[in-house]
Amino acid sequence: ADPTEQYPDGPETEAIEAEVPDEDAEAEAAEPAEPAEEEAEPETVATFDLSGWLWFNYSIQPWRDTTLARYGNFEFNQLQLNGTASFGNFSMRFEIRYFTFMFILRQGWIQYAWKDNAIQLGHLNVPWGRQLFSSDSWWFTLGWYSAIEDDYDYGVRYINDTDRDRVAVGYNFREQIGFGDQANRWDSDLTPFGEQQNREVSSLAVRGVYKWAHRPGLKSEFGAVVQAGLLPNVATNELGYRWLAQVMYNGNYKGWTPVVQATRHEFRPNNPDEIDGVPVDDRVVRISQFGGYRDVAAKYWLCNFNLAKQIPFDRKYFNAIVPYVEYSLFLKDAAAFPDSHLITVGMQIHLGPVWLWLDLLTGKNATYLNDSLANSALGSGANRADRFEHQTNLQIQYYF
Repeated sequence: ADPTEQYPDGPETEAIEAEVPDEDAEAEAAEPAEPAEEEAEPETVATFDLSGWLWFNYSIQPWRDTTLARYGNFEFNQLQLNGTASFGNFSMRFEIRYFTFMFILRQGWIQYAWKDNAIQLGHLNVPWGRQLFSSDSWWFTLGWYSAIEDDYDYGVRYINDTDRDRVAVGYNFREQIGFGDQANRWDSDLTPFGEQQNREVSSLAVRGVYKWAHRPGLKSEFGAVVQAGLLPNVATNELGYRWLAQVMYNGNYKGWTPVVQATRHEFRPNNPDEIDGVPVDDRVVRISQFGGYRDVAAKYWLCNFNLAKQIPFDRKYFNAIVPYVEYSLFLKDAAAFPDSHLITVGMQIHLGPVWLWLDLLTGKNATYLNDSLANSALGSGANRADRFEHQTNLQIQYYF
């Protein structure tokens, strides 16, 4: 499978256009004609394809206590299996991922498509930012760690995608739930744990994009996203709410792909003063991902600026390199919480079915760069909130 075609921007299965009546043909049909044998209509063919990948990861984490912990982090990362099927205007897709510590469904849906439209039902990507990813790095932007980039929930979505614009409207019943453990999930979602007992349900998201094709090889996209949803508190059965608004720009200028996005996100949970004697902090909400928990500021601004260059090579086993630089700025409303920064400089190297990603990370109060639940980077601050931490990350991927 070609990794560059894994996540097309638009309905993942092409809509089958209805035939438009031809006036000249109708006039000719009205005239007497010689009898002819009736031609059989083309038979609708069902298709099913399987693909996937195998990933390994090596990272250098200088803040670790021992030499082995700093430099010995070469390990299996994940195995993914993708399935796609189609029959007429109907199609489906699923992605399952296996890690050593969890098994997840990243996405899975059925679709009905016609002309430029599609309706999808299942475990769907929530509309946000440049789809499907707002970054070119393997590590992603801080949006992914704050529960808004590459987020998947259960719901229904309508898509209208033309040459000039794209509109997606989604209603999500509830967040993703991990198999066997509520924290075993791919994306970040609010999760009841400890004194923080909020969930995320009944959310509506609308994303609109205007596509401006200047001339061949040069195009720009401008868009906006709004979201709103309910936050039931499991301990009290009281409802809070959340909302998000975003403006974005991205382009493709002969391989140069800039991205600029600004997002405002507010969680307004309806918390009790305390749970089991533990005070509840309204300044944060609790999320889970990859089997662990982190706190995120309840109100924040997120800005990210990315630039990548796709450099193709016409070689059998050397197809392209993609250097990139990305910067995420996470500004928290709570004055006592230090802001977060993440700078990623790296490169993709495409070698036939093998992809290499090299990320050089510099972050201050950035998730997984020396932080924990007690000292959550996007909440009250990381373990060393006044310092920039560094990590080198190499990802080795084989696609099939």
